[in-house]
Amino acid sequence: GNLGATNVYRTLGARVAGRARGLDYELEPLVQWGSVTRPDGRRTDDVRAWGGHAELGYTFPLAWKPRIFGAYAWGSGDTKPFDGTYREFHGTVFNDHPVVGDMSVVTDLSGVAVGETRASGVQVWVVGASLSPTADLSLSLDAHRFFASAVPGGFSRDLGIELDLVASYRLWEKLTVLVGVNRFLTGRFFRQAAGTRRDIDYAYVQATLEF
Repeated sequence: GNLGATNVYRTLGARVAGRARGLDYELEPLVQWGSVTRPDGRRTDDVRAWGGHAELGYTFPLAWKPRIFGAYAWGSGDTKPFDGTYREFHGTVFNDHPVVGDMSVVTDLSGVAVGETRASGVQVWVVGASLSPTADLSLSLDAHRFFASAVPGGFSRDLGIELDLVASYRLWEKLTVLVGVNRFLTGRFFRQAAGTRRDIDYAYVQATLEF
């Protein structure tokens, strides 16, 4: 689709998902092409980017339905704005949220900016576990390890680690309450770009009412 008057992104992908004997899997590769205006506004570059994600999980045949999973997501990056090719993948064409976590420190697979310094493209490894002690209660813990695909010279690709602990409880048939506690352990890139080693904490309570 069009993102701005002179920027055009076209995305082609495929998705394969299924379950078998407790295993669940998902694979979604994507390629992008099109054209974008250069930062100086004088010419356009050809878009040549790629991204996607893969996930594999297993649910144990036990009363609490414990599940473990691992995932990998990728988005290509670009730090050469005047070479005629734009390689930064623009996520959000599929739902990035499960792989990039709850905190939106890293919002999608296109990259993250700290001040005037940008880490372009994101690669993330995810491991997690979940269980349901009762029919109404579920608990999950995920860890997301982030790396940039491309960074300016002298900067680290290490973006950090996000830890997400979420509890979901169904109070009534149509009302569910979510409680989340999250922490983002900033990597070396954030420390270089922001000049601080401070980590980020986030907590929330959410209610969902179905009509």
